[in-house]
Amino acid sequence: MIEQIITETPKKLFHLSEENHDGEYFKPRIPNSIVTNGDYAEDDKVRRVCFSNSISGAFFAINFRGGYEKLYVHVPENIEDIVRRRKLCKPTQEQVFDVDYCGEYWIKCKVKLKCIGYIKIGYRFERFGWYKPKVHFKYLEKYAINI
Repeated sequence: MIEQIITETPKKLFHLSEENHDGEYFKPRIPNSIVTNGDYAEDDKVRRVCFSNSISGAFFAINFRGGYEKLYVHVPENIEDIVRRRKLCKPTQEQVFDVDYCGEYWIKCKVKLKCIGYIKIGYRFERFGWYKPKVHFKYLEKYAINI
């Protein structure tokens, strides 16, 4: 099934990274972090830059292995132009099994990122050796932006 093209500009979209990519352009690609086997295999054909409609959704979309302590929060610049060009879409559940849980969106063109801050993530040790992330986030620094 093909992803849905978004025709209305969303209020906000977020992309998390271990590095600050402020002012940099990202080109669509197949993410390194996709699930590649089993019932939860994700799309490995559509090139995209992944975003979420929430910071926690963006975190859960990348956090299968844990270990992050600090992540930079980015938003796409010129999102209105991206929507007008019909390059923003919502993948199907067949393409990304947790699309609704993570609030995932794809931008299918080169996109300039604006860093709006960074977050600190805490983990706690759970039974059976699992590290469970604390789901709340604390901004350590904020950048001026209208979102």
